[in-house]
Amino acid sequence: WPGLAQTRVRDIKATDCESWFAGQCRRLSPQRVNNALGVFKQVLNFGMREGCILSNPAAALRRVRILDKRPTIPTRDQFSRLVIALHELRNDNAADFVELLGYSGMRLNEAASLRGADVNFGRGTFTVTGGEAGTKNRLVRDVPMFPALRDLLLRIKQERGIVAETDTIMRIDGCRDGIERACKYAKLPRFTHHHLRHFFASNAIEQGIDFKTIAGWLGHKDGGML
Repeated sequence: WPGLAQTRVRDIKATDCESWFAGQCRRLSPQRVNNALGVFKQVLNFGMREGCILSNPAAALRRVRILDKRPTIPTRDQFSRLVIALHELRNDNAADFVELLGYSGMRLNEAASLRGADVNFGRGTFTVTGGEAGTKNRLVRDVPMFPALRDLLLRIKQERGIVAETDTIMRIDGCRDGIERACKYAKLPRFTHHHLRHFFASNAIEQGIDFKTIAGWLGHKDGGML
């Protein structure tokens, strides 16, 4: 906590919390500000339970309002430029991760957990299990392996040799920082892991695939309403 790291809990005043909060608002997105505020309040609540302070000096701080914005969906050109930028920045693992997300529609943890045993080249499908944590709705699903994804997985297999059934396909668990740097480098909008899921869905819709089928591929249980 910048400015408070060396301060005893009993010495933190409400004005210190307000100053800290103002700094977070200038530096972070609204969602990350709210996440930080929640953790900060819990830390001070712990101080109360331990008897260090009688009241929480951050209690008056309120969460920042998050505007409901339309998702920024990468175009095909922007997606290609993002992958190229990651390679030019010598972040090949992140480039592979971005391609996997964009070609599969998986969530972050689902992509990070994809293993050799989940890929079936013979049937042309891959199975989304979510690994030990499971998927968001706890359901395992099979998704078609479209040509771009098949080419990516075959290239990874060729580069690494035989991928054991228990090995994860990706060598990293995520690449948020890599995506941010590549977006700045290529002068692209600020994309995230989740924008790549929108990219997959958008491409599927453009190909005329019905919403119920896409929803199943994405792991939604609403039949395509979302």
